[in-house]
Amino acid sequence: MAAIQIDSSYTQQVRALVTSFYDVKNRVPNIVADATSFFLTLNSVADQRDQLELVIANAKNEEQLNIAKSKLTVLEKKIIKARHDRVARLNDFIDRLLALTESNSDAESNNATAKFLGTLMLITDCTRSGFAKQHKILKPLYKVALTLRLADALLAQGNIKHAYLGKYIDSQLRYKDNPHWQVRWRKELAYPLVKAALLQDIGLYHPDAQLILLGKSNLLKFQV
Repeated sequence: MAAIQIDSSYTQQVRALVTSFYDVKNRVPNIVADATSFFLTLNSVADQRDQLELVIANAKNEEQLNIAKSKLTVLEKKIIKARHDRVARLNDFIDRLLALTESNSDAESNNATAKFLGTLMLITDCTRSGFAKQHKILKPLYKVALTLRLADALLAQGNIKHAYLGKYIDSQLRYKDNPHWQVRWRKELAYPLVKAALLQDIGLYHPDAQLILLGKSNLLKFQV
């Protein structure tokens, strides 16, 4: 009988992070599902808003006006809540990613990132079909981890000419228990870098992009 492998706590954390980015069965809210839902409903939500605004502009009586305004208020609140939920899930993802890849020194952060990347590879069975497809889907996770370490490496050289990155030349002071740089690096550099790398190709989940990539027959089966 084959031995049953029990995931370590660390591996479970990586698996949970992966699921919060992409869950093929959509069992839990995830970033890819958020993007897909946003793209699918974008036009219909805009149409609803336009129709209600048209009714408000051309209302024939007070009752019609109030009903349309009430419906528009409900719609706007729904839009704001959906946006807030998406951002909250994204920020939570970043917090957990940083917990897995950031440590107490430059060398330790490199080691933590290497462990994270290795675990990403090891948690999938290369002997099963769909291995390459799964890792293509997970490419943004590899990208974000490497982006953080690349930024650290460039800043450590001390000769950054980029106008934005140059402001964080002293960001490695975060490793010396410097509260200012711990907060500033996290919110002004790490967060934007992760979001940019993670969402760079999120437009591939737009229905129009899927139609181009897959054709009509496979439109609902997105494959990167």
